[in-house]
Amino acid sequence: MSWPMLSKLAALVLSAGLDVESPAPAAAWRLPLEPYPVDDTCLAWGGTNGNFPRCGRPGKHVADDACVPNGTTVLAVAAGRLRYAGLIDDCFTNWGWVIVVEHELPDGPHVCSVYGHCEPLAGIAAGQDIAFAQPIASVANPCVPHIHFGIYNRPFDATEGTYPYWLVGYLPDARQCESFPAAFPGDWVDPVQFVQERVALTGRPWSQVKRLYR
Repeated sequence: MSWPMLSKLAALVLSAGLDVESPAPAAAWRLPLEPYPVDDTCLAWGGTNGNFPRCGRPGKHVADDACVPNGTTVLAVAAGRLRYAGLIDDCFTNWGWVIVVEHELPDGPHVCSVYGHCEPLAGIAAGQDIAFAQPIASVANPCVPHIHFGIYNRPFDATEGTYPYWLVGYLPDARQCESFPAAFPGDWVDPVQFVQERVALTGRPWSQVKRLYR
């Protein structure tokens, strides 16, 4: 097969959203911090933030923020493949550091865990297979020290090592616009509830637990 034909085949695979190197199915799950703070005052899943407007209104948070000191070790929530690790501006205007790991669930679907404001540890880079609970980063946010922990309920669906089109921290609350055609929650799910349902820590929805501390 000629090189042009191979290039076209690769482009077709990418455009179809297929992944030639899928992560191993992830059976074990955990939260990304040890321990993960329940009684913090960081922005919860679905909270609003006027500093990041969406479609003319305060953006609605598609993750859970956990307030911990900078330098806190961040662990992979499940086995998977690290698809992206990059520095995007700074914490005042964007992510600073952000990491995405893709996981294959035992029944087949793929999801992505997102670790915002977390600097990858030495030797951690896109293209690596990641083990369950492997240390992958440290919290690094000089604005407000915290981790932005999200679960995108779809595959990575982008070229490995490039910033994926779907990676946002906030979505519009009900109203949509050209810049943000999907309203909250889009393809995002409550990340802590998602993990807790898989480790059977509690049957109570995380949103109800966190409201107790507001």
